[in-house]
Amino acid sequence: MADEASTGDKAVWALLGAVVGAGAMYVLAKEDVWKPNPVTYVEKTLEAAQRRAEQMSRWDYAEWVGRKAWVEAVSGYDSFLDVVNIEDAKIKVRIRETSEDENGLLHWDGDINLDPYWNVEVLGDEDADEALDLDSTWIDAPSIRIRETNYGFVVEHEPDIPGMPAVRLRPA
Repeated sequence: MADEASTGDKAVWALLGAVVGAGAMYVLAKEDVWKPNPVTYVEKTLEAAQRRAEQMSRWDYAEWVGRKAWVEAVSGYDSFLDVVNIEDAKIKVRIRETSEDENGLLHWDGDINLDPYWNVEVLGDEDADEALDLDSTWIDAPSIRIRETNYGFVVEHEPDIPGMPAVRLRPA
């Protein structure tokens, strides 16, 4: 495929991700899955940690908005306005404009877990038939968690949890 990144491109992106270290850059892993930069921040207060998590969420989103990606899960509403989750699929989407509210970039699950949603347009391909029938489609974006330690509040991207669907974005 002409759209696939070359080995040189992968090395450049990995190097940029390591050098920038600001959270906005994604690192291309061996399996060609873009993962958030593994930078961890430590803040003195919970409020400062929450602001940092929200900043990281905005950086992640800014990296992807308008781009096409392959995702493994999409959610949306069916004709009865019930939420439908399609998982374990390969669906091509475009990341759309998403609001900065509790239903978008700043969706908090309690005080220590930022679980953003990004609006997407389903573009088709592979397992997209069921997803094409949904309205107001979205994906779970990379989650950010806050942990309290002896040194302060650690802010980092949520690691993959065995048995739970992981957020995997592949450039399309």
